[in-house]
Amino acid sequence: MAENIKQNQKVNVWWDKKGDLLEVTWGKSVMSRSSEDDRAMVNLDKDGNIVGISIFGLGQSGEPPLNLDLIPTPDDVPEN
Repeated sequence: MAENIKQNQKVNVWWDKKGDLLEVTWGKSVMSRSSEDDRAMVNLDKDGNIVGISIFGLGQSGEPPLNLDLIPTPDDVPEN
């Protein structure tokens, strides 16, 4: 798998205040999967590389910090 964020690569950050959603992307996503934290989804490209994250409920007070391991898993790689 390729590196996830390359040097000098553009990162897009989008905040939906009403929906309480933060999205950070650095590539074109074609699917998402859950993460180890229920508040986040990991966005994947067609090759299974992680190309972004979506975080829900970030604006809610009292929530513990969000810690995610952005490491692709074997399940992220599409079968040929």
